[in-house]
Amino acid sequence: MSISTLDDAPAVAKTKIVHPDPVLIAEGLSVGYGKTVILKDVSIAVPRGQMTAIVGVTGGGKSTLLQTLGLLARPLASGRFDYIAAPDSSPLPLATLRQGQRNHLIRSDFAYVFQRVELVNHWDARSNISLPLLSRGVPQPVIDETVRELWDCMHFIRPMDGRPVAQLSGGERQRVGIARALAAQPTVVFADEPFGSLDPHTANDVMEHFFRVLGERAITGVLVTHDLEAAWNHCQQEYQIHETSLERTR
Repeated sequence: MSISTLDDAPAVAKTKIVHPDPVLIAEGLSVGYGKTVILKDVSIAVPRGQMTAIVGVTGGGKSTLLQTLGLLARPLASGRFDYIAAPDSSPLPLATLRQGQRNHLIRSDFAYVFQRVELVNHWDARSNISLPLLSRGVPQPVIDETVRELWDCMHFIRPMDGRPVAQLSGGERQRVGIARALAAQPTVVFADEPFGSLDPHTANDVMEHFFRVLGERAITGVLVTHDLEAAWNHCQQEYQIHETSLERTR
């Protein structure tokens, strides 16, 4: 896996974003924390069933934007910020949702994979992957089948032998985190540098299976990354953060 940096990347002219079947649409979005604006007048459309990459320099606001799109943070201002759950659904305005409504979407429709995966360390891999299904009351036979399927899809090295995940390698833990995120078949997966803490060989292996499973299941993805090669090879569209603006580059 080769890592390219964007410190010297030129600005790209902003273009109007149009997609026939978007899952998320934001126009005139400002993101930051407190009263500090990091990005302003952001426009982005995330197409259904595709991968969208957000690239930029460290500290440029990629993670803050991802958290805002994934409802883990609130926008400082917005013109339009809508979620369209299905092609025949009406747009749901996200900026004005009450916290309970936001929490429901976070649990039911969205999933997250971070660079440092947070697992229940004294549980085994099977139990960690099962967690979102258990919380939804899914029957145990369905849970067992889903876990087996994801275990095979993510190409785990070890069998499911019941050892706590605290004893697993970094690559295996990341596979568990990804499998857990995908277990409940979310509409959108938000991934923030999910391979950044892994060695290049392991990162490439986990990355290939991650993108393959998302593609096979037609799950929409938003990826924050420094890895321009991964963005080019695996994402259908790409946005670049330049200073305080977001510009589509592909």
